[in-house]
Amino acid sequence: MRQDRIRSVRTRPRRYPFGISAGSAFSPASLNPALWLDASNAATLLTDGAASFASASSQSLSCASNSSLQGGATNWWTCGWVNVTTIAGGGGTPSKLWGKGTTAFIPTTAEWVVWHNTTFDQRFKVSTGDGTNAVTLTLGPGGTFSLGTWYFIFTWYDVATAKLYAFLNNANLVSASVPGTPNSSTNAFEMSNASYVYNGLEDSVVWGKCPTALGDGTGGSLALAISTALYNGGNGVRASDISSANRTAWGVVSGWDFAQPGSGLVADSIGTNTLTNNNAVTFAAGIVSGVANADGDPVATWLDLSGNGRNVTQATAGSRPLLKTGVNGKNGLPIVKFDGTDDFLSRVASGLPIQTSPRWIFMVAQWKAYTGSGMALTWAAGADYAAGMATNGSLQFYAQAYYTATGPQVLINNWYCVGSSYDGTAVSLYRNGTASPNSPITVTAPTATPEGVLRVGSLNGSSVANIEIGELIIGSGTLSAANVTSLTNYANAKWGVF
Repeated sequence: MRQDRIRSVRTRPRRYPFGISAGSAFSPASLNPALWLDASNAATLLTDGAASFASASSQSLSCASNSSLQGGATNWWTCGWVNVTTIAGGGGTPSKLWGKGTTAFIPTTAEWVVWHNTTFDQRFKVSTGDGTNAVTLTLGPGGTFSLGTWYFIFTWYDVATAKLYAFLNNANLVSASVPGTPNSSTNAFEMSNASYVYNGLEDSVVWGKCPTALGDGTGGSLALAISTALYNGGNGVRASDISSANRTAWGVVSGWDFAQPGSGLVADSIGTNTLTNNNAVTFAAGIVSGVANADGDPVATWLDLSGNGRNVTQATAGSRPLLKTGVNGKNGLPIVKFDGTDDFLSRVASGLPIQTSPRWIFMVAQWKAYTGSGMALTWAAGADYAAGMATNGSLQFYAQAYYTATGPQVLINNWYCVGSSYDGTAVSLYRNGTASPNSPITVTAPTATPEGVLRVGSLNGSSVANIEIGELIIGSGTLSAANVTSLTNYANAKWGVF
C-alpha cells in the first residue's frame, strides 16, 4: 500500500468497557466488585494462633538452654499473652507459664520464671534468683485474675538499677531489688512443665536482651516504650511483625506466635530457638493477629479488597485454610489452600445479590481432588447461589439446583480461570475465557431466603472443597464478552494459568 494511502486511512476510536482508557492496565476494580479476595495481596491474609496446654496430659513446650536464652547480668526482657482456663491440679500447685527454672519451682538458683499461683493466691508472678536470694513480684493492683481472660505480661531486669520489674496489661508497675546478679543457668527454656503444669493458652511470647538500659518503666524508659508497642492497645503484635529496626534496638532474640496447624514443633518466628512439643500441645485461636507471611500459616481472615468490608473469617483453628508460598504458590504468588476435610472461611449476612438478582463470579483456582460437592463458594440461606465443580469435573452453577457446563472438563491439579454470569433467567459458564457450548443455560428462578452465610471453600459448612484459590471476585450485574476477556487476560498474565 502506498504511504499516502496509509495516511488517509481513518479509524474509529476504540471503546473500552467500564471507563478503562487506552493504554491503561485493566483492574477488576473497574467492574465495581461486591467482593474481591486476592491472595497475591499479602496484607489481606491474616493469621493468629495460640498454644493450648492441658495439664492432664502434662503438656509443655521446651528448648535446650543456649547462650541466646541466658539472661544473667544483661538487660533482659520477656513478654507474652496468657489466658488461664482452669487452675491446674485443683489449685494445689503453682503453674509455670514460661521461663528458665529448675525442678524446684522458685529456688535461689532459678534464672527467671513467669508463673501463676494456686487458688489460694490466684495471681500472676515473676521470679528470679541470684544464687542466694529468690525475688518474686506479684502482678496486678490487687485481687485475682479472671479465668478465660487474656492478659499481657511484660517483665524485665535492668542492670543499672539492679531491679526486676513487671507490667500487667502495660500498667500496674511493680519492682523489687535483686541483691546479687540474676543467674545465667543451663536450665531448659519451657512453657509449662510436667511438675508445674498449666491449663490455658499462650500467645506471642517474646524474649530479648537489650543492648541498652531498659530503665525503670516510667515515662521515657525503653521498657515502657517496648511494652506499649507490643501491648498495642490490647490488640498485641505478632513477634514476626516486629520491625527489623525494633528487633535490633530492643535486642529481640526469639518469638513464638503459634500460628500453625497440628501439634508439631513450634518454629521461632525471629531466631533459631525451635520448641519441642511434649505430649502434643495443640493450637487454638489466639488474641494477636497479623499478616500471614510464612508457607503453612493458617489463614484466619481474608480481607475484602472491594471496599465493601466483606471479609471472610474462620474462628476454629483446625478449620482454617493455609497460606502457600514460593514453589507451593502459583507463578511466584501466594495462594490459599483448602484441605477438603473441614477448611472454609465465612461471614454472616453477606449482602451479596440473591434470588433472581443478576450476579457474576470469576475465580482463579485449582481443584486438588473431587471431594464432597466440590463447591468453591456459596451464599444466602438455602444455598441460593454457588459456583463449583461436580465430582465428574464439570463446572457448575448452583441456585437451588445444579446447572452443569458441557464441553472440556475442569481437571484436578490444573489451574483455571473459571466464571459464571447469571442475568436472572439464564447462566453462562466460562472456562479460561470460553463459554461452555450449552451456555446460556436456563435457570429456574431461585427463591431462597436472603442474607444467609457466605462460605468460601464450602457449600454448607460440612460439604467442603479440596481446592487452592488465588483470586475470587463476585459482582452485581452481568459480564459482557469483553469483560470476560479482560478478566481472563488480566488473571492469566498475573497467575500464569494457561
